[in-house]
Amino acid sequence: MSLFNGAPVLITGGHTETARAIALALARAGAGIALTGMPPERIEDAAGEVLRAGGQALALPADLTRPESAGQVIEQVIASFGRIEILVLISSVWGGGYLHEHNLLTWQRVLDANLNAPFYLLRRALQEMRRQRSGQVLVMNSESALDTYPMDGIYGVSLHALDAMAQAAKVENASHGIRVTSLYTGVVLSPNSLSVGEPGLYPDEVARWALACLSQPPEWSSPGPIRVVPGQEPLAGE
Repeated sequence: MSLFNGAPVLITGGHTETARAIALALARAGAGIALTGMPPERIEDAAGEVLRAGGQALALPADLTRPESAGQVIEQVIASFGRIEILVLISSVWGGGYLHEHNLLTWQRVLDANLNAPFYLLRRALQEMRRQRSGQVLVMNSESALDTYPMDGIYGVSLHALDAMAQAAKVENASHGIRVTSLYTGVVLSPNSLSVGEPGLYPDEVARWALACLSQPPEWSSPGPIRVVPGQEPLAGE
């Protein structure tokens, strides 16, 4: 029997290399994968890579900043797989700078992508998971949610708010058989990137941490923030 035994997983931010790496890792472990986000060609390409690797994948391109689109994505996952067992939220829109110099359009765009869209999806997914009395939510966050850095701007603000939302969901849903976990990363590099300053993370490395969190037994709960450390084994010391 595979580790996830066909468990349906919805992964947002499907255009990112992090989403692609997590999708491949979960598919190899036996999960059924649905990828969402924009643009459509990137979502379809990521789903195609999962299929070529022998996994089960569904491409669901959508503008997740629209509440109705986010709800429709959840409904499509349920219609295709029968349920939604795991939701992986990846927020990746940058919008740094000094707050007093912020462009108002940037402020709204980053809030929509990094906070509002995750809320729209989380809200509907939790309704279904509470009905099932089972499910997991993995929030891929950043160290910018755990501290305050100069010129992080709306990016840092949005991720602090995302973290607060995740913690509220964790407390509210534990008794319903739902686990909410947050992972905090530094800069995630592309395969051809060079790290500047502190050691960087590669998408496959982040995917190993995501897989480790999602494969823990139901009673497991992290005692504190899980920082993804370059070169360290996932959950070492937890």
